[in-house]
Parts: sequence; C-alpha cells; structure tokens
Amino acid sequence: MPDNTEPLSERDSLLAGLLSRGMSLSKAARLGGCSRTVVSRLWNHDQNFRREVRRLCLERAERGERRIAGLMRSAVDELTTLLNDENPAVRLRAIQLVVSRCGAMADSRIRDDLDELLRWRNEATDTNLQ
Repeated sequence: MPDNTEPLSERDSLLAGLLSRGMSLSKAARLGGCSRTVVSRLWNHDQNFRREVRRLCLERAERGERRIAGLMRSAVDELTTLLNDENPAVRLRAIQLVVSRCGAMADSRIRDDLDELLRWRNEATDTNLQ
C-alpha cells in the first residue's frame, strides 16, 4: 500500500471515519462495503490512512473537550445565579455545593463561615417550626 500524502479515496475516507469512531475492523469493513482484509491492509500498511484515522480521533476528542468546557461554563453561570438567589436556602445549598467540590481548596475560614451559615439556617428553621 502507498505511504504518501495523497488524498484518501472516498471509500478509504469513510473507513477512516468509521475506525475513528471506535468501530472494529470487521464492522468498518461491513459498513464500508469491503473485506476486513482490505481495512486491515490499510491500517497496517498505509501510513497516510493511519494518520487520517488519528487526525479524526483527535478532532473528535477536541470537539468533546470543547463541548464539556461549554457545559462547565453553563454550569458555573447557573451556580452563580443560584449563589445570588433571593431564597437563603437556595443560596446556602449553592454554597454547600461549591465548598464540597472545592474542599481541598477551601481554607478553614470558609469552612467556619459555612458552619455558621448552617447554624443560622437551623436556628431559622427551628424558629419557623415553633
């Protein structure tokens, strides 16, 4: 098989895409309309084909990372909204979430403040129940 940088054929591009999604050689061959031997030869002997599969894998991983980063930004934005909620119970729960997830980074003053907030909430709840 060639070891060059010529563009892949339509079939080989399809096979590279299928393999980059984690499909087995057999399944990629079946979906690509060729034998497993053809796919195996491409993978084992065509550096350009392997390079394309790796490029597609990296592209897929980068898209996933960008998506996760976007979701994290949305989650932090929502958490910021909750930290500013007018309901003290909602604010307190948001604070608890932040502190519990950042426990190693939170210093003892923050933990003391959280304990004080928890005591305040419990006292307020006890007063409302009476």
